[in-house]
Amino acid sequence: MLPLPPHLLSLERVSIYQSRRDRRTPGRIIDGDMEEIELLIGGGAWFEYQGQRLLLESGHMLWHRGGERTVHEALPNDPYRCLVVGFRIKGHDGQPPPRLAAWRDAAAAVAFAEDLVVAFHRGDVDRRLLCAWAYTTCRWQAHAAGPSRANPVLPPALRRALQIIAGQFTEELDLPRIASNAGISCPHLHALFRQHLGSTPAKVLEERRLRQARRLLAEADLPISDIAAASGFRDAVSFSRAFKRRQGMTPSVYRRRYSVPEAGGAESRDT
Repeated sequence: MLPLPPHLLSLERVSIYQSRRDRRTPGRIIDGDMEEIELLIGGGAWFEYQGQRLLLESGHMLWHRGGERTVHEALPNDPYRCLVVGFRIKGHDGQPPPRLAAWRDAAAAVAFAEDLVVAFHRGDVDRRLLCAWAYTTCRWQAHAAGPSRANPVLPPALRRALQIIAGQFTEELDLPRIASNAGISCPHLHALFRQHLGSTPAKVLEERRLRQARRLLAEADLPISDIAAASGFRDAVSFSRAFKRRQGMTPSVYRRRYSVPEAGGAESRDT
């Protein structure tokens, strides 16, 4: 069985909330012995966060703690719908998740909400296992989202830059092109990445390419040179150099360690 975090006692509430078209509601203040998640699965809402008025849409997740207020302002023409998950707690998590995160895949958030509601209202479900699954799934999504291009906390220009990297990393994409398409200068682009992500555009672009390469090395029986090209690297030499610098091993070693062996012991191609 999945272990529960030490401060987590039980899963108390799972429901779907549909906001009204009158736009504003008082919202709720979370009790001190509860943590509550609101995961938007439709419509939209406004939310005040860190001095900003943010538009939340499907896939955005709020993680409330004691004394914090829930979402309370829906879009007048598209009121939000959200999954509400309440955990009873004792004490506090030593490493709390961020208050606001965005699932990378909004459709996956909707599917999770549907599955959790059905499971919670079954009579034969193991509640501790369900509690652990719900909590760790949401924690993982908050962690995996990282500097998501869907995160409304990030400045619009930075979100555009991340969207460009995510959609065009396999092409001959350089920093001037990213900055130009995002509508800002290269120095401004660097400043935004340093301030909000603690990184540089070049590092984020390289990591996105390496993520693609790691997946292909584990899943596809392609030559290293083809994987380099499919991941946006100029050639196999620059790919191998970047890969070893970031992973501490060559692409061939990574492939042997993480790919599923062929039946009969056939070797995959490493050239």
